[in-house]
Parts: sequence; C-alpha cells; structure tokens
Amino acid sequence: MKSWLVIITTKIFIKLIVFFERFYTFTLRGLESDPTKLLSETFPAVDIFNQPNLINPAEAKIGVIVPFRDRWEMTLSCLKSLESQYVEKDVTLNLYLVNNGSSSLKTAEGLREYLDCVHPGYMTSIKVIDLDIPFNFSTLCNEAANVAAKDGCTQLLLLNNDIEFEGQSTIQRLVNTLMRLENSGRKVGAVGCTLLYPNRKVQHFYVAPGVKIIAAHPGKGVAFNPKCIWQQVARKVPAVTGALLLTPAQAWFAVGGLDENLPSSGQDVDYCLKLFRQGYEIFVPGQVYAIHKEGVSRGQEILRRDVQYMYDRWPELWRGGHPKLSFWSEKPCLKLMNMRFPWPNLLNS
Repeated sequence: MKSWLVIITTKIFIKLIVFFERFYTFTLRGLESDPTKLLSETFPAVDIFNQPNLINPAEAKIGVIVPFRDRWEMTLSCLKSLESQYVEKDVTLNLYLVNNGSSSLKTAEGLREYLDCVHPGYMTSIKVIDLDIPFNFSTLCNEAANVAAKDGCTQLLLLNNDIEFEGQSTIQRLVNTLMRLENSGRKVGAVGCTLLYPNRKVQHFYVAPGVKIIAAHPGKGVAFNPKCIWQQVARKVPAVTGALLLTPAQAWFAVGGLDENLPSSGQDVDYCLKLFRQGYEIFVPGQVYAIHKEGVSRGQEILRRDVQYMYDRWPELWRGGHPKLSFWSEKPCLKLMNMRFPWPNLLNS
C-alpha cells in the first residue's frame, strides 16, 4: 500500500503543475467562451460531406456486441434505444448479447421475454453468447467478434449496456462517416462519437492516450453545447472509447482485436494504438452523441497491473496524446513541461 503521505504529496504536486499549465494557457489565449476551441484547433476538421456518395451500402452488415452481467433493466433500456434507431434499408444489424455469468432470475426471464418479442426488420439476427468466466471485457468482445465474422458482418459496433442513444440516426451517421471516408481513400480503423452523462455534461469527445494515468477524456465535465466548434464537423483523433465504437471487421482482425491481457481497462486505448501503428485512422463525426451512464454497469476501478502492462507495451505512452497539449490535465490546456505523470505514486498494487 502506498503511504498516505506519498499519495497526498503527489496529488498536491499534480495540482500545482496543472495550475501553472492552465495559467500559462490563459496568459497566451485569454479566457475563451468555448471550452472546445483549443481542441478544435488541435484536431482540424475532416470533410466527409463532399466525398463520393456511399458505394454499395449493402455491405453495411453490422455486428452489435453488447456484453452484460445481470442489471437487466439497464441492458433492456440500452436495447430499446438500439431498436429505436433508423437505418437505411440496406443496413442490417446482427445483435450479439454476451451474457457474462448472469445469475439473477429476473435477468433470465427478461432475456427470454426480449428474445420472444418482435424486433425491427433491420435486426436480422439476435444471438446470446454465454460466457460464465471472470470479467474480461476484451475476451467477451473477441468471442462475439469471432461469431460475427462467421456470420459475415463487415463492421463491428462495441456497445456498452449503459449506453442509450440520444437520436434515432446515431448508428446510421456513424456508418455514413466510416463509409464515406473509406470511399474517399482513407484507411479508417474506428469511428466514435461524443458521449454525455445523464446530466448532459460531456463524458467523452475523444480519448487522449498517455494523459494522466493511461488516458483521459479532454473536455470531460463541461456543459454540452451542440453549437460548440467541436460539434460542427468530423475530426481525426488519436483514440476513442470502447463504450461506443464502430470499426471495420477487417481492421479488427488485422490488429488482433482487443488484448485479453487487459481485462478491465485500457483495452480500447490499446486497440486504437494498434490501429494507428498499422496506418489506420480514427475519427469522430460532429453532431453525433449518446448518453453514457459511465461506471454504472461495472464500476471504474483502475488496476495497477493494467496500467503497468500498458506502459510496458507502449513505452512512449507517457508522452501524451498530442505534442502541444498537457498530459497532466484533463481540462484542455497547453503543455508547460515534459515530465512523466507520477501515476505509480497514486495506485496501489
């Protein structure tokens, strides 16, 4: 166990560094009314509207992967919002419900009732994959992806069961973004979107690898404003969260899917870094967002072994997600110093 003195001293030191970096940013840029302005300048717009029209949309057969363990009401809420989605006539969804050892009778009855219901025509297949194993998000998704590949899915959508879609066209807009960019010659590895807490504050614009412990969500906690600069266009980013992530099946298997050595955290960051290493690009479209009840389904514990594994695997990770942005502050600000974030002093074994 880390001594309380080490932990408190480290936290004070971090706060001082972050204060000076934010003050430095203020002296250079002043007080900005739009908290996304610095991010928008850092990650320029990508034009997806003046690309060729979608080619052969029949290839958009999406395997939707939803891991869950009990908490059926939350999972059902996610599934109902999924079924409220509008997709174009040639887009189909195969749903893979990955049951990770649920033991509640309510879950068993609810799942049976759900399977007996009438579902939208675009949902061409629903399969339950039972995996009664210790929780490993990577294994759950990999097993489902293997089944989806055998079923001919060309895209995979990772979907946490604590996600609820805000609008009816979220999935279609993610698909459009991916396919338009592919048709323009981009090598697309993944597409994510803005995620909001239930109180309408931002949880995720994108993921910044190496910021703070493993990665951070710049802009997290700001009030959501659909008119902010960030939301107006698509952008290329370093990584996105696995809570809601669309990826070509070909890219998934090219990099080996999710790393099963990362059971509880960091596997989405690792996946995006593997994509980047093989020349793939990652994007977020503007005006596409969903609600994420982060941590409700499983909690938010960060394990030291996962963090150490990530830094051993990616030695350059500590240098941060962008050369000019701080990797000590989740609130976007300019980097003032090139010192490694002292995460070993904060996490117990």
